[in-house]
Amino acid sequence: FASVSPTSFYPMTAGIAPENRQNKLLAHMFDEKEFFTFAPFPAISADDPAAGDDIYWRGRMWPPLNFMTHAGLRRTGHDREAYRLAKRCMEVFEPGWREENACYENVNAFTGVGKSPDADPYYGWGALIPLMWVLEHIDVDAQFGLHAAAWAEKPFILKNGRYHGKRLEYQVDEKEARLSIGGEPIFAAKNLRGRIRHIRWEGELLAFTIDPQPQAGGEILLPEGEYLAIWVNGEPAAP
Repeated sequence: FASVSPTSFYPMTAGIAPENRQNKLLAHMFDEKEFFTFAPFPAISADDPAAGDDIYWRGRMWPPLNFMTHAGLRRTGHDREAYRLAKRCMEVFEPGWREENACYENVNAFTGVGKSPDADPYYGWGALIPLMWVLEHIDVDAQFGLHAAAWAEKPFILKNGRYHGKRLEYQVDEKEARLSIGGEPIFAAKNLRGRIRHIRWEGELLAFTIDPQPQAGGEILLPEGEYLAIWVNGEPAAP
């Protein structure tokens, strides 16, 4: 018989799911009786009788399935849902890494426990979970270019990223985000929400877009210097 698995969400990853189908997929994705278990997502729906076997593909959580689904959520603009998934997965991953230096191949979807004859304790794709968390804070892709979170619930620091061969540093918390490339400060963002997208830094040119803000009061602070021109929303602004 056929079992329902997280691969059902892959049309979002491919960018071919129409909006009405996306809403239906989200309903299944975040249903705690189906896929949003303690350690989402089980390889087969939690309400499948075989899921309780907790044997390899019969009910365990596999990082590649989550990573592909996370990519689909972001591609289709479901940023809040993508963050919710990445955050829960990181909460499952972190204790094993902190206490055992473990990066499990798969974990029990109902308890988050990785130790099992069916799970290698240090497996390459286990690192897709913390990678999801990094990408929630800063990423480069074809859709949005270099883009980053304008705020974070918990402080996040990336010290040794690479961007066009130069060292990239990014730090963000609930009040401020700071970006530097090649040792040069690019900008600081204060009291913003959402993401800063399409970040371009090409010597004398700096450009980016900011998600619509729920309220006024946010700031973008640029490094000290002389600016030939500053444009906001397509209109020239005073330096």
